[in-house]
Amino acid sequence: MLNTLVDEDGFIRKLRVSARVKDRTYYSLSVMAVSAYLGKEPSAVASDLRMVIDTRFRRYMDFEDRYFYIDYKVRQHQRDSAVPVVSFYDVLHDMERVKAGRGADLFKDSIVLVYPAAEVGHDIHLTPLGKMPGGFVHINGIINILSGGTVDSPGYIPVVLLCVAAAALSFAVRTDNVQKSILIFTAVIGFNIFVPLVLWKFHIKADFVQVIVFSFVFFASAGIYRVADFLARLSAIKDRATVDPLRGVYTLRYFRYRIELEARRRRLQAIMVHLRDFRAHTDDMPIDRLKEIWSRIHGLLSNVNSFWAIYSPEEAVGFSAQRRERLEVVLVSLQERLTRLLREMGLGVEVKICAAEYTRNSNPFDSLAALARQARSLAANVLMSSDIPPPGEKPDAGQPSMAQPQILDSLAEDIEEKNRQLLSLYEKLKDEHDKTKEAFYQIITSLVNALEARDPYTQGHSLRVAEYALLVADKLGWPPDQKEKLRKASLLHDLGKIGIPDAILHKKGQLTDEEFGFIKQHEIFGVNILKPLKEIEDILPWILYHHEKWDGTGYPHGLGGDAIPIASQIIALADVYDALTTGRDYKKSLNRQEAVDIIVKGKGTHFSPQLVDLFVSVI
Repeated sequence: MLNTLVDEDGFIRKLRVSARVKDRTYYSLSVMAVSAYLGKEPSAVASDLRMVIDTRFRRYMDFEDRYFYIDYKVRQHQRDSAVPVVSFYDVLHDMERVKAGRGADLFKDSIVLVYPAAEVGHDIHLTPLGKMPGGFVHINGIINILSGGTVDSPGYIPVVLLCVAAAALSFAVRTDNVQKSILIFTAVIGFNIFVPLVLWKFHIKADFVQVIVFSFVFFASAGIYRVADFLARLSAIKDRATVDPLRGVYTLRYFRYRIELEARRRRLQAIMVHLRDFRAHTDDMPIDRLKEIWSRIHGLLSNVNSFWAIYSPEEAVGFSAQRRERLEVVLVSLQERLTRLLREMGLGVEVKICAAEYTRNSNPFDSLAALARQARSLAANVLMSSDIPPPGEKPDAGQPSMAQPQILDSLAEDIEEKNRQLLSLYEKLKDEHDKTKEAFYQIITSLVNALEARDPYTQGHSLRVAEYALLVADKLGWPPDQKEKLRKASLLHDLGKIGIPDAILHKKGQLTDEEFGFIKQHEIFGVNILKPLKEIEDILPWILYHHEKWDGTGYPHGLGGDAIPIASQIIALADVYDALTTGRDYKKSLNRQEAVDIIVKGKGTHFSPQLVDLFVSVI
């Protein structure tokens, strides 16, 4: 009898038909039993079966394996009614009573299997229908063979399902209708659940889990890419619509909108830079030369940490949220650098700069016009006023006021409204982008929760690791954004274990070298899963190296000392502490002091001595 096939998770789902080694073929117990019952050759019985042919080792070992998936027809608790079960002891010692109870022809024209049914026989196995004796597994296999109900698993079916899902999702992410995209995505998930169930009725097995995981990752990644691409394009359009193409600074209408908006949030200083006689020196200048000059002027203005626009051919206007004392020093430096630049370019232009506080009640038309008049009449090079002077009776020449509209004012108002709408849409899309990132992160977190749900002893492990890690980050004084990155890295540090079979992940005994080598790949698996999410790519090294050791004996790359990212070291401490203080089915949990003693013993070998002391102080 050939050994029964056991899947990596310990369940029996397949039954071997035969194994061919070189020129000899060996048949399984089920096939031999049916062969004897029907009076047919085993090869004839096998040829009628729907089965999977495994030829992976044919080239190297001249070995070919054939098996089928069991369609369990008889449940263990139904065996008394479906399959007569008689104690072998009764057959040997009280056959008359057995015949009286079961009939004299009990064993006539029947297949009789003798098998150990007690736990002590070590022949009890896990099946999709619960625990069953090995002999009862073969009974189901024999029923499948006799009824012609064996199940195979053609390799092309998952490929077909994957191609259908990819094609449908590609169409979904290209459509502009969000509801339609979600509907198609839902239909793909439903299709990949429904089709395998239908195929099972026709004795065909199809694995749909990988296709569904692919669909989630593909749809989420494509959605994030589309939003990011759209935001980039929208930002480019906004810049083109609001930036003066000659001078490289924002238009005056857009500036007026921005200064009003910012003034509602914080105190601002409005700044006017007047280049006296600049127009007279540049009227006949070639456009390329003029563009170069303004480009260099813009470069100096950008260093002031403020927002700038063109006010007139000789003036630039800006605003800054810096304190007055600091801003005055910056503007003096700016005036000197602008003067020096213009002299180097052969322009005899005086630079005058005036700044004053801009309040939320200021009128952008009249206030900026008054500030421009003050800059033009300025004797000193730089003037810091407490407030903008009230507008005079006459409007500023060259600039329209609310009382003196020009023919282009209506068009300017339309442009301003479009800019307002564009900025509002930009902010909304940015919020949607953040929501999409969070949704993808939640999908990944759900995968982690699903992974932990496979073992009741590890439920909540990642959350606890994140809590312990953040205690250390608080002690180190990390800023909020770094702590948020550490929290996400801690929650996702074991994501790669989703690719490790349960038979290895939950093995109670000592792992073999081969099994441990597989375990050591889980960080790489996790990083590969997270790579499509560019927004968290800077935390991938933290996840990858959280099993490295201080003395360089860890994995996957054998880093040591400060070469290991400090975030990875923190996660490693939190990970080990939670593993020690959390019970398993093969070991008891330790109390806090016992776990701390073990961690302290790892100072200088497993962990950084300084981090161990800090960790012990906060835990």
